[in-house]
Amino acid sequence: MSASFDAAASVLLAEQGGRLPDLSGVTVLVPNHHVAAGFLAALRRQVAVPVFLPPHLVSLPALAASAGPAEAQADSLRLAALHGFLARQGWLDEAALWPLAQGLLDLLGELDDARLVPPDDYAGFLARIERAAAPPEREARLVFELWRAFQRAAPSPRRAYAEGLARWLEAAAGPLYSLGLSGLSRLEEHFLAACRDAVGLVELPLAEPYPARRALLDVVWRAGPEAAGLRTRAQDWAAAMPASPLGLELLAAADLESEARAVARRIRAWLTEGRRSIAIVALDRLAARRLRALLERDGILVQDETGWTFSTATVSHVLDRWLALLADGFYHRDLLDFLKSPFLFGDLPMSERLAAVTAFERVVARQNTVAGLDRFMALAAAEAPGVTAMLARIADAARAWRGGRRTLSGWLELLFASLDRLAARGPVQADMAGRQLLDLLGRLAGELAGDETPYPLAGWRAWLDLQLDRATFVADEVESPIRLTHLAAARLRDFDAAVILGATPRTCRASATPGCSATRCASNWGCPGNANGTPRCWPISSTCWPGPGAPWSPGRPGARPSRMPAVPGWNA
Repeated sequence: MSASFDAAASVLLAEQGGRLPDLSGVTVLVPNHHVAAGFLAALRRQVAVPVFLPPHLVSLPALAASAGPAEAQADSLRLAALHGFLARQGWLDEAALWPLAQGLLDLLGELDDARLVPPDDYAGFLARIERAAAPPEREARLVFELWRAFQRAAPSPRRAYAEGLARWLEAAAGPLYSLGLSGLSRLEEHFLAACRDAVGLVELPLAEPYPARRALLDVVWRAGPEAAGLRTRAQDWAAAMPASPLGLELLAAADLESEARAVARRIRAWLTEGRRSIAIVALDRLAARRLRALLERDGILVQDETGWTFSTATVSHVLDRWLALLADGFYHRDLLDFLKSPFLFGDLPMSERLAAVTAFERVVARQNTVAGLDRFMALAAAEAPGVTAMLARIADAARAWRGGRRTLSGWLELLFASLDRLAARGPVQADMAGRQLLDLLGRLAGELAGDETPYPLAGWRAWLDLQLDRATFVADEVESPIRLTHLAAARLRDFDAAVILGATPRTCRASATPGCSATRCASNWGCPGNANGTPRCWPISSTCWPGPGAPWSPGRPGARPSRMPAVPGWNA
């Protein structure tokens, strides 16, 4: 068992051991439950008493929530307000309004995280952002006006978070420690500084599991004008330490399929060697999905900690198909796919339903009917009566969608009514992703109930697509020692082996919001970049690179392996 947290446990017990067997009055701030579990295991190894109450191990968000509910305007309402503001400008592309609104919402969140407030006048704002770039006048003024307006409005979730932390600190009593916190926002750093002044926050130490690896990484990434070139540093290091401390293997792969197969072979080999705790750090979601499919085909289950966007879930395709039918006049292929969905007509026997749809499909092909629900209903009544009742229920559900404008929550309520009319809610609820999707849409409907802005169907569908592209569901029904995770969640965790998928410029850089350069002003105002921290050095790890002769593209790793041959451990 790893001794990574033993030093932290020793310090805590040296200072608070007199409280045993009750350490519950001590609070330890941790980044996640993985670190909490490892630290608790280290405490158990060092505590002499057989039973004890552990310290309060809590993350910063949970700490803020424990101070009581805070009044905050939901992000869904803020997004709708931003969309309305942009729509009134008259110079923005309508198709880009929702993505632009989301980009601005993210920007306002970054500004809140950085504890920044807008200046009193536009001139001061413009002078500040022009230090880094000169944005177009309209976009700069738009961001300034939005920032000031939202600063005066109800607190955002991030400002409510800050208020929750402040309330907790006002009532804080007892010793306070932190363990492994990294990648903090300026808001969180300010809170920790306040804790040091108010209650004496103590940062617990972490043991370095592989000091030689740290030394090598410091050599490779040494920066500054006086640092020697990479090749010189690598040659000096190779002379001082001929054997690599990294345990890193580069797997050559020409394309995504080759990458997934190479990693699957490596994981099978690790399992054969007896390694049981294996991490798959996924930077490329397509490669991760293909890898998981290859492993599960061999009966090797993978526990997914990262989540998948709802737009990738099968159950979401039912919603997409329904909305496409309404928009496109019931095109025959979409209609037949919709009728075959396992999420519809849960009150009808599946075998009988599929037999009726198959017979109807033959009739449609023979009659060469392309679209039109009325035509299909007449065709079914004459030659395929088995689907008549299903088509009638579809027609009944579709009538409510004709014309008009509704609020965002009104469209959602209509969607729920359609699911009930088509006997789809039960099958969707029975699906793991479907259950989480209904929870998401139900929460959004509740949050948006007070928004009275009407939208056409196309506008609401663009909003829905944005929600499904951003929100994620987690496959929580699988328990496996093989974990599909991400860099931030891998930090401070011990694995027997790890593999990194897709470390490319495309997957590593933050995606830019198209169409409006105003969202770039966060960095000009001093907002820190995303810092997920450095993952632990695991005993053995692999990563995939393009093999010899493979085409090079922006989707491939940013530095060729041939540039690093002199560094021990970086040989393909």
